[in-house]
Amino acid sequence: MIDLNWSLRKAYYSALSDIPDAAGTGYVPVYYFAAPPNKNMTEYIVYRSITNKDESTKSSSDTRTFIIVEIYTKQMNTNPGKRVDEIAAAVYDRVYPNQNTHLQIEGGQIVTTQMTFELVNPYNVISGEVYLSRFLTFKHIIYQTSD
Repeated sequence: MIDLNWSLRKAYYSALSDIPDAAGTGYVPVYYFAAPPNKNMTEYIVYRSITNKDESTKSSSDTRTFIIVEIYTKQMNTNPGKRVDEIAAAVYDRVYPNQNTHLQIEGGQIVTTQMTFELVNPYNVISGEVYLSRFLTFKHIIYQTSD
């Protein structure tokens, strides 16, 4: 059994780092585990909580792996949620476009991808800014190809 977390982190960053921002002039910032506390961003993505469960057989080393992708948006006065939905659609397009397309990782092969849970949190209002967040949990079955 090998540790594939670094390979998964690189694959997720690569997949999510080219989602266009709302202005169309750059990309939605992407972070692993947590966003920097000193940044004032209107939208960003955090992926975290890589959880692995051994699913090995006598002839293979396999894992069932879960990863949470969090999407955050902020707007003044009102936040209809359109932007958080647009970003979620882009995340799905990159991580789970269909049942036969999977992220490519080093040291293993993702053979199954599923969205196992999705949560749209109630909005929060702080100083006139309306915050929305949406959490997507993906499950991957991974066959390890190297030790």
